[in-house]
Amino acid sequence: LPIGDRDVYDASRYAWRVRRARVEKVELVLACVNGLVQGVFVPKLWLDASPGEASVKNFPGFAWTHTTPRLGFEGIEADVADQCIYLGKRVPEAFAIGQTGFRYVGV
Repeated sequence: LPIGDRDVYDASRYAWRVRRARVEKVELVLACVNGLVQGVFVPKLWLDASPGEASVKNFPGFAWTHTTPRLGFEGIEADVADQCIYLGKRVPEAFAIGQTGFRYVGV
């Protein structure tokens, strides 16, 4: 990924406060800034991002901004078809982000 895209990827993949059973069903992650989709990713592997040894091992170089258990993902950019559908588009009001910083849709 180019450096700017890498920043979007890293910002979207780290330290989600989620339940593993539910998040493992996620097919696409839409990275949004101010209601616009800036990145579309396919999570391939969910990893422990909780503070401590697991986070250091799984996400080296990431700063902890949390104190509770979290997950993060390793993934790839979505295919061109999915990129065309979502990238640069505005997120509908019905899918507004919740207090947790994300929203499940169809999971």
